[in-house]
Amino acid sequence: MIDLSFRDKKFKIVEKFFVFLCISLAVIIAGFVFMAVSGMNVGVEFGGGANVEVTVDGVNSIGGYDANDFKNHFYDYLTDRGYEVNKTVQTSGISTYEYRIGTTMTKDGSKIDLNATDPGDANGETYLTTEMKALQNEMEPAIVEYIRTKYSLSEDDFTSDSVSVKPHSIGNQVMKSIIRAAVIAVSVAIVV
Repeated sequence: MIDLSFRDKKFKIVEKFFVFLCISLAVIIAGFVFMAVSGMNVGVEFGGGANVEVTVDGVNSIGGYDANDFKNHFYDYLTDRGYEVNKTVQTSGISTYEYRIGTTMTKDGSKIDLNATDPGDANGETYLTTEMKALQNEMEPAIVEYIRTKYSLSEDDFTSDSVSVKPHSIGNQVMKSIIRAAVIAVSVAIVV
């Protein structure tokens, strides 16, 4: 019979220090290699820009609804408006999508830094803030129209209450302070 209990077992960790050190270093090196090869998947907190979260309730009941078609259509919708969409993810089944928008966009043929202050805004907001407010107002009706047209639905079958567009933007200063705090936290953890 095999004894699987750890009672009365003695682990000689200090005696086998170099073995455990080599195992730890191998895991750390493998992590760095994997990170170098595949890259880091950073969110807007570390890269700046915005997350636009689109939620469409009740799509499960729409016959023939194609989540990939929806996701790709609104990826094109955003890029056609000049936004630099870094990544699109489906975050919750087939009803929630997240589009990650970078810090630059093309408008009227020229590149705009979305972290710059918008001279047309009386409150001195950045382009990123004013663009995300405008996008939210434009995108909700566009989604409703798209779904009604694509799936031949009436106003009673699919209402604007079923759609939610929530942009979450991170400006340059906030991004820099988050990076600084993360570097300090990791440095303290390594030293400890």
